[in-house]
Amino acid sequence: DYMRNLDIRNKNICHCSGSISSTAFFDAQNKGAYAYSIHPLCAINDRYKAYENLAKAVFTIEGDNEHLDDLMQIFKKSGNQIIKINTQKKALYHASAVMTSNLVTALFAMSIDLLNSCGVDKKMAKQILLPLLQGNVANLTTFDIENALTGPVERNDLVTIKKHLTAFTSENLNQEKEIYKLLSQKLIEIAQSKNPLKDYSKMKEVFKSEKYSDNI
Repeated sequence: DYMRNLDIRNKNICHCSGSISSTAFFDAQNKGAYAYSIHPLCAINDRYKAYENLAKAVFTIEGDNEHLDDLMQIFKKSGNQIIKINTQKKALYHASAVMTSNLVTALFAMSIDLLNSCGVDKKMAKQILLPLLQGNVANLTTFDIENALTGPVERNDLVTIKKHLTAFTSENLNQEKEIYKLLSQKLIEIAQSKNPLKDYSKMKEVFKSEKYSDNI
């Protein structure tokens, strides 16, 4: 009750949620205040240590135009990059962050499980797969998306792709197969951009099919 009765006229109020926009302060305008959301693009997995990564984090901001540039200057003076986003796009922005952070963790865990199914201890599987992940991040750091892409989709290697899909089917790994197919179809778009003279039409047919014979 005390907080509700505070005079917030001409005050800047903000929260740091990634998924919620500044409209969470639904009555701010009526009370003469300016509302913002300011979110660090930073994985926070430890309440005691994660703050150390904030110095390198990029921040996003959205909210009232009145003092938005002034707030951005605060972060710029601290050495942080800060970018404006559209208030209406806040949920989509957060989904982007989740996909590149949290969902990559899920993919990595799934890769460990698959290698474990091949008889490799999970701890060893992590050690084996981690350099692959780190190498791909290094490639993405150095090159653009198209030139960082490697693998059977980029090579238009139908034989290998069919073997993968058949292996998923034989092991009843339906969820893994669907994730593999969906992400691979995105890779086709990237591969086509990298290799405009290659014909990926047969590969597209393979991912739409439930049969992976050599006749496709």
